Amino acid sequence: MKETAEKDITLGDSVAFVWSIIGRQKAMFFGMLFCASVFAAVEVALPAIGKALFDGIAAYGTTDEIDAKTVWELVFTLFGFLIGFWIFRYGMYFLWIPYSAAYMRKIVEVGFTRVQQFSTSWHNDTFAGVTVRNITRGVTAIDGIMETCLTQFFPTFMVILGSAAYMAFTGHPIMGLALFVFLITFVTITGTISLKVVAPRNRAANEADSHVGGLVADAITCNAAVKVFGAEGQELERISAGLDTWQQRKMRAWYAGATNGILQTVLTVGLRAGFVFTSVYLWTRGQASLGDVYFALSITAVINSYLRDFGTQLRTLQNNINDIDPLAAYMKMTPAVIDAPEAKPLAVTEGGIRFESVTFGYKRGLPPLFHDLSVEIPAGRTVALVGRSGSGKSSFVKLVQRLYDVQGGMIAIDGQNIAGVTQESLHKSIALVPQDPVLFHRTLAENIAYARPDVPLGVIREAARDASIDDFIMSLPEKYNTMVGERGVKLSGGERQRVAIARAIVAARPILVMDEATSSLDSVSEAAIQDALLKMTKGRTTLIIAHRLSTIRRADMILVFDQGRIAEQGSHEQLLAKNGVYKGLYDAQVGGLIL
Repeated sequence: MKETAEKDITLGDSVAFVWSIIGRQKAMFFGMLFCASVFAAVEVALPAIGKALFDGIAAYGTTDEIDAKTVWELVFTLFGFLIGFWIFRYGMYFLWIPYSAAYMRKIVEVGFTRVQQFSTSWHNDTFAGVTVRNITRGVTAIDGIMETCLTQFFPTFMVILGSAAYMAFTGHPIMGLALFVFLITFVTITGTISLKVVAPRNRAANEADSHVGGLVADAITCNAAVKVFGAEGQELERISAGLDTWQQRKMRAWYAGATNGILQTVLTVGLRAGFVFTSVYLWTRGQASLGDVYFALSITAVINSYLRDFGTQLRTLQNNINDIDPLAAYMKMTPAVIDAPEAKPLAVTEGGIRFESVTFGYKRGLPPLFHDLSVEIPAGRTVALVGRSGSGKSSFVKLVQRLYDVQGGMIAIDGQNIAGVTQESLHKSIALVPQDPVLFHRTLAENIAYARPDVPLGVIREAARDASIDDFIMSLPEKYNTMVGERGVKLSGGERQRVAIARAIVAARPILVMDEATSSLDSVSEAAIQDALLKMTKGRTTLIIAHRLSTIRRADMILVFDQGRIAEQGSHEQLLAKNGVYKGLYDAQVGGLIL
């Protein structure tokens, strides 16, 4: 399945995914199955021992009388089995504790790792809140699946099959067969309703639930914009519309589940009445003993205790499977950008970048943004990318980072095709200072040292001084231990940008990308860090995206983009002398126009 947010997942896909998680510790899994099998067998053995005990007591004073010793042996055996039942039942739970913690941890790791592999386009098109909700729901879902199957469904089937086998071998094969047929009928009817009626409604309700979660997360993340425009009511209306859909779908799912539960209750009551009436009828005809009547009463009570909540459990299981579907879908999706089978780490010796006949477009079927684009960026040079918005500057650097794959041609760094190296090694060779820096809700020190988390505080402070942010940080009560808030909301735009510059300095990567790296700084602040920027770019291949042309005069080379092609290239002076596209952009800015 291609990388997409659509879900065309089957039950088999979800079951296979669950087994891929829980099957990692097979010894514990089968150990719990053994415990469940034993206490299910004891559930059948207890009524059987009770039957023998009742028959023994009923035979008192008759020719079939058994001695008191045998009766007491049966009593002690009965309680011995009862103790064994609880030993194995709680034994299973003691095995379950470490097992459950392990597979719940694993599903978070697997889910997180998978979504991290998806492309920038996928993340741009998908609510982060929905993704987080899918992963967290998957954690509780897999535990619910295991609990329902191991403590309810598996013991239920074992008890019914064991009871049917016991009756078949103790002179009542018809009743045993009837019990087996009931099991098949019960599971078929209720299972069909659950899968064909309840499940689709639950799935639709879950999709609406995820959508509401995404709307809430989007509004909360953008709370500053909501407040600025006084749009609280507007956002509430959007969420209310989503809640209307969720409420309708959820009620349909609940009504379907309740109807299924009523049907299951009718079937279990009919089973119990049929068995008890039949055993009493056989007793009146001398074809069944008092112990047989006791066995029918007690075993149907046991079966009823398991099946009484079967509808709820089946609905819970189906809900949990629906909740696991999105994660199972993630596992089936093929990331748009993947490492080649024989990919090797990128070895950057100089940092030269070459585009060779590159063709690239964001949407297949539409004209490409770049067509047969070729350009050479010498190692260690500072190259500025300029042009109007949408001309291809940002796309160019995204392709260098291999955030997208090209449809034709090749991009090479030091002669190595980046499509043939590992993405991790490529990304670890490039430092980025974005126009709108994204900071983690962590300390300032952690954000600055993100690329090299083990560097000492002295290195962090030196980078902060170069970025002209150290004085500000030291004025804070918590200094470098100050939390910056989600996405750095506690800092101004200029402060975030200087933190990002300090982060790039600490990273010390051979290739540097600066996307409007000083756009949020005033002229005084920009001048204060010019020396740091020059120091940072020295000896590194640097790509600078800039709209303010005054900031890139000292670039070794300027690439002028125009509608996906490089219209001109050269130094600032050379391009002004050409009186071409660059001269037009420069004159527009000097004249006070905004690009």
